[in-house]
Parts: sequence; structure tokens; C-alpha cells
Amino acid sequence: MPSDVHSTPESTHPAADAGGRMPVGTKALAALHELAIAASGQLEPQALAKMAVDLACDLLGVDSAALYWWVSTDALLHSLADNRKYQEGMSRTLQPGKGVAGVAFQRVAPILIDEYPKWEGAVGWALEHGVQAAVGIPLVARGRPVGAMAILTHEPRRFDDDDLRLLNLLAAQVAPSLEAGRLDVDLAASEQRFRSLYGTVACGVLVLSASGVVLQVNPAGERILGLSGEAMRGKTPEQLWRGYREDGTEIAPTDRLGPVVLRGGRPVHGFIQKTVLSNDRVLWLLIDAIPVFDAEGKAVQVVASFVDMTDRKRVEEALRESEERFRAVFDRAALGIARIDLSGRIIEANPALVQMLGYTAEELTHNPLASYIHPDHLRDGHLPELGELAEGARQELQQELRYVHKGGGIVWSRAIASLVRGPSNEPLFVIVMADNISARKAQERILEHQALHDALTDLPNRTLLYDRLQQAILIGKREQHPLALLVMDLDRFKEINDSFGHHAGDD
Repeated sequence: MPSDVHSTPESTHPAADAGGRMPVGTKALAALHELAIAASGQLEPQALAKMAVDLACDLLGVDSAALYWWVSTDALLHSLADNRKYQEGMSRTLQPGKGVAGVAFQRVAPILIDEYPKWEGAVGWALEHGVQAAVGIPLVARGRPVGAMAILTHEPRRFDDDDLRLLNLLAAQVAPSLEAGRLDVDLAASEQRFRSLYGTVACGVLVLSASGVVLQVNPAGERILGLSGEAMRGKTPEQLWRGYREDGTEIAPTDRLGPVVLRGGRPVHGFIQKTVLSNDRVLWLLIDAIPVFDAEGKAVQVVASFVDMTDRKRVEEALRESEERFRAVFDRAALGIARIDLSGRIIEANPALVQMLGYTAEELTHNPLASYIHPDHLRDGHLPELGELAEGARQELQQELRYVHKGGGIVWSRAIASLVRGPSNEPLFVIVMADNISARKAQERILEHQALHDALTDLPNRTLLYDRLQQAILIGKREQHPLALLVMDLDRFKEINDSFGHHAGDD
């Protein structure tokens, strides 16, 4: 440590007694006595701090002093009183370990700087204003530092033990009162914050006594319950409403949150209660309840906060009913139904689709729907129209498709697919409904064959001839190659039909 810096007083003053202590003058004793009286009174912390810095300057014959107060919320020392004439450029806060006050606070020990300009911890603004010597004194209350004082002089000065002893006495008088004042201020601020929060929060707040009666209710609680605070105060919840669990069982008085929290001394969070008021109005409440303890650690009150979740419960109930209706249709429908994710994979398949394709529900789930569709309908292994639907390019898809049965056969289906969107219009999944039209397709093939073939010989008839001839002509024109048509007839075949009838000719 440099020779001009002292962290503890040295008892070298020539007038010191055998114990190294300096006698304190009458003026100093009177001033300290006056400070002690002020500290024991109702003086505000700022006024007491100002009195302390002025007294320090007067007793030591210096021109500047400042008192800093520790604020734990931002971990800084805040200026509480300062009689320096120059304030511009000065910081109103100090970090522990910075400046003489910060060093004294951090070390919880006085620090004397006889040659401030040479001190490695000198602060820029103090050097600019010509500070020559300084003292830092910690303020200690209940064994812990609560602040610090900085004593500055702009004249060359070597502070001695007597100076330090006076400052220590002054700090001992001021620190406990400042700490008590700080606690009072913090308590008042905390109470104000609580009342502000209590009155403005959107959730209801109810305070119950140890006997279970309502002590307080905030405006939001009155609004949610539809009861005035006056109507609730002094009554138990049992007198105001009936409480039920989610399963519909009524909650006994001893099992309500108030008694449970008081007995256990532990908070309860997220309790859902159906509340039936005296006018049969039904509310669903989401409740958190915490105990409040006295100085002996006994739970004496319960603070319950609650929000109205009645609308949410109605939505949940409507959603549950909707899900039940969907599930009934999904499971019992004669149509094959599948939920498909946006990548084309099957989320779930109903029994009708399972029966139609021959696979189990487990075999279908998580596999692409395209893997069960005939390759002729696919492009690069995907059904293009289904991709367009998932991307929102189309709203609905209707298409006749061939599915491949697990046994290898072909299943014709008329598929209708729709995109399902969420509350914000975001795509969620695709519903595909598939009707097995294999029997209809088989009948169509029979009718088409009958229309294009002779019933007796099963040979192509004139209609099919004209169709194929038209196709051949178009192909010849497109590909620019010649087309030949050969017509054959049976000589005198008409005489057989005329003589023996068409049945004989057919035979």
C-alpha cells in the first residue's frame, strides 16, 4: 500500500493516551450529541445525511463531504447527501471499490489518502477540481456495511487519528438510524407497490384470516365474483359459494384451499374449482393460494389469487363435444377416412379405410398416403394434387384413384380431400374421405364392353371400329405417316340371311 494511503488508524499522535485514543473536544462532543438526538428522532434519511456531512466538514475543517447509501436492487452506492459546490460531471452513484467511499464500503474499513493526486484510485472529476486529500469511512449497521462517507479537502492535509476517531463516532451515530430509515422507506415503497399491484392486477385477490373469513378482496376479485368487498368481508367462502372439483364432487369445508394451506403451511398452485354462487351463477376459477407467516413462523393468513376461466372451460367443453362427434363419425363411417399431415403422411386411419386397403391401422399410420396409390397417378412418388392442397394452392380435391390393396389387387376409390386450418388460418392437416367404387367401376367396364362389342361374337362392333379408326387417322396426321384401311366381305352371305334368317347366319 502506498505511504500516503492508510486503511487503519495509527496511534502516533503526541497527545494520545496510553490506549492510543485521542480525547474528543467539547465542541465535538456537543456536535455528536446533537447528531445522536437527531438520529434518534423522526428526521428523514436525507436530512440526517445532510446534517452528518455538514458536521463532518465543520469538525474536520474541510470543505467537502458526501454520504452514499447502498441500494441492493442495482448493487450501487447512491448519493444521499453531498455539500460539494461543484456537481457537474459527478456521478450520483458509485460502484463498490471505486473512489474513497467505494473502497471504504468494499473493505468495511476506513481509508485515508494524504496525497490524493498520487493515489491510484483517484477519480477523474475529483482531480479536475483539485482534491488534495480524502478520507473514506464505512457506515456499518448490524454488522454489515450499509453505506459510506467521503471527506474531501482541496488544501494539502494529513488526516490523523483524531480525525479518524471523530469520523468513526459520527458514522456510528448515523448508520443505524439511516438503516432504520432506509428500511422504513423500503417498507413504505413495498407497501405502495403491493397496494398498487393489489388494486390494478387483472386477477382476483382474496385474503383469508386464520379462522377462514374474508379480510380483503381487490377490485378485480369483486368484478369476477360479482360481489362487493363489503358483502364478502367477515364471511367464510362456504357462506358465499359452493365449491366443486373438476370431477363434479363437492369440496368439503375442511378440504377447501384456505384450511389446506393453513394446515400444511405450503402454497397450492393451479387448483381448478367450479364455483356456484348463491344466485346459481357458475364460475370456473383457476386458483393459487399461499400462506402468510407471522414472526414465529405460524401461518396466520392465506392470500389466494384467481382468474376466471369460465369461457375457457366452455371452449374446452365445446371442443370435447366436437372431438366426440368427430370421433363418432370417424370410427363409424362407411367411408374410409384418414387424417394426413402436411407432408402427406397418414396421422390416423379409420376402420373403413383399414378394411378397404387390407392394412392394419398401425401399418398405415406414419406412412405416406402415396405409397398405397397406384403409380400411374403419381409423379416422383407423390400425388401432385395433394401437395397443392397442403400448400393452400387449392381448397378441395376430388379425384378417382386406384389404390393398391395389401393383397395386390386394385381398389378404385373416389377421394375427396379438404385442408383443415387453425384459428389463425394456418394449415393444420388434410382430411381425406375415400369411397370404394370398385364395384361401380367393374359395372362400368361391363357396360362399356357391351356397348363396343357384338353380343354374339364378342367382336368389336361398328362403334368401336369408328372410334379406333378416328384415333388412327389423328395419329397418322400427327406423326405424318400413311394409313391403310382393308374392308372384307363374304360373297352371297346375304342369301343365307334372307333364306334361313339372321339366326342361321349368326350360327
